[in-house]
Amino acid sequence: MQVAKTSSPVKKGEKAVAVALSPAETRDVYASRRFLDGATQKKLGLKVRFDTYYKDPLVAKKNPGLEIDDDFYVPWEPRIGDGPTSARFAIVDYDSTTNTLEEPAKWSVGEKVFLDPQAR
Repeated sequence: MQVAKTSSPVKKGEKAVAVALSPAETRDVYASRRFLDGATQKKLGLKVRFDTYYKDPLVAKKNPGLEIDDDFYVPWEPRIGDGPTSARFAIVDYDSTTNTLEEPAKWSVGEKVFLDPQAR
């Protein structure tokens, strides 16, 4: 396990230390995640954030406030992958107006984030 050199204040007199777990360590911690609260799961990378459109982008553009939920988290799982997909969900980016299936978001194992097809 690697402990980051930086820390940030959490409560008066306390500091939080960022932890970077290896893939094997993440799998080990995943097995006991039910004993951890949501904030701790986020810090350990057991909850993954990704931007989510709940409405079609064109509809959202016409209705400000509906465009993107940028505070949406899903559980990290050992088999999480491109799409995003996991044992619990599968996201498909399909545009019915053009009958187009877009490339899936790519899962970056090292960064524990989903990247667009151009890896951004």
